[in-house]
Amino acid sequence: MSAKTITASNSSSQTSLATLPPELLLEIIPQISYSPESLLSLILTSRTLHNLIKSHEYSLTRSITHHQIPQKQQSNHFPSLDQITTFANLSTYHTRLQVLSNLVDKYPSLGTTNKNNPTTHTHHHCPSCSTSTLWLLNPRWSTLHKTGLLLLYRLQDQGSYCHKVALLNGLPAISLACMLLALLAQNRILRASGLLETLPKIEGNRWWESSGGGTKEEEERRRKLIEMRETEMVCEEMGLKFGVGFYGSLFEGLALDECGVQKEGGKESWARKALETELASLPYLQTAFFPCCGAPRPPTLTSCLRRAFAAKCHCQFSEIERKLWEVLSNTALDEVDETLMGKIVRGEDDFGKRGMRRIF
Repeated sequence: MSAKTITASNSSSQTSLATLPPELLLEIIPQISYSPESLLSLILTSRTLHNLIKSHEYSLTRSITHHQIPQKQQSNHFPSLDQITTFANLSTYHTRLQVLSNLVDKYPSLGTTNKNNPTTHTHHHCPSCSTSTLWLLNPRWSTLHKTGLLLLYRLQDQGSYCHKVALLNGLPAISLACMLLALLAQNRILRASGLLETLPKIEGNRWWESSGGGTKEEEERRRKLIEMRETEMVCEEMGLKFGVGFYGSLFEGLALDECGVQKEGGKESWARKALETELASLPYLQTAFFPCCGAPRPPTLTSCLRRAFAAKCHCQFSEIERKLWEVLSNTALDEVDETLMGKIVRGEDDFGKRGMRRIF
């Protein structure tokens, strides 16, 4: 959302605003750089401004949208979001852009020790194997990461489980690949930030674990890998269920020092509480049937996403990760502009015969 020269931070200027004619105020307010906080401060300035803003909510919202939201950005970024006709719609739009900016531009640098070295930002790690998140700062992957997060927002807007599954089954392979990339990227950032290590672990043996073997150290290492993967699996499911706001809330709970390292005393978020509850009930959720009635459980959204991608790519379930990087390596995705991003988010464009695929 573009910034304007007029601000709403000075209380004395706000008082003088209330003395202006209503017609002039209706022209000035849309020029003020919008945020939910700045609008609230205007409303609380005086009863006159409060009544004026509330009585002209529709026209002010449309005018703010016209002046501060780039043309076609809404249709490219949030095609399933209703028309912005209320302050609530405008607040939702603004919050989504803010969370999106943090997840794409800010949080990938969490936990890195050499983020100030510009040469590391262009170093070519294998995204599938690298434990670093610096590859997400590469413009190519950053754009595809953002596209995947926008698709998660679209999935969030579907509401019910059945509508979400229908959308997943209807999207082309490139859209599903971007969504999988976004989930993988968020898991990698959570791992690099150290947040996953602070979550409580499930006590006792898991019935889906293999007995394995080997030394005590090998068994402990294998157990830690299982714990990490099951936590990431739950994060994926909750990201598909609750949307991008789940990841935004998780990171908001992190208190960071100036070097980007987590400090104690961070405010616990709703996402963390929900994640801890989900982890505690994971053994129960992993059963194939409901204990109360014996009915089979529906597939998880994570499973539905991977099944849909495997079906579109005509590959086995075990080949999904390899196929993911194969699809995303297409040279047609080297420069994704806003128009192409909108087509991918809306599921309009499949790259079956466009560009060439690289070999990693």
